[in-house]
Amino acid sequence: MSAQTKPIHLLPTMHLIVVFAIGIWWGVFFWHNSPARTLLATTPLPARPGGSYHTGPGALASAKTNILNSKMFLAARVAEPDLLLGISVLVLFAIASGVHVRQLDNWLHARTSGDAVAFRGQDLTAATIEANTKEQRGVLR
Repeated sequence: MSAQTKPIHLLPTMHLIVVFAIGIWWGVFFWHNSPARTLLATTPLPARPGGSYHTGPGALASAKTNILNSKMFLAARVAEPDLLLGISVLVLFAIASGVHVRQLDNWLHARTSGDAVAFRGQDLTAATIEANTKEQRGVLR
């Protein structure tokens, strides 16, 4: 048995590439305009009275880690609604435009196949009009 390969459909492939490009663009735009970005900007640790840390480098690293963890948690909480709304809009756009791309691809495939060309020589509209204009018999003429 020979395995038949499916033909590559150009429109759905282009649609997928465009949706990924829009998603990447939105991610970059979100990162540049997100309020979470300003929260994650590095700020110096508050200085202790006396001007130096007497507890050693381990305590300084621990204080930086705690501040970073709290800043990341706060930034995630601030960015959560924007992320959820943006991702849901991207998913809805991908699904809705994908339906139309699929319909257009099916229409183009039917137009270029021999099925639609076979009906070109037949006058289907004239036959339909003729069938509907026959004289009716009965009470309602």
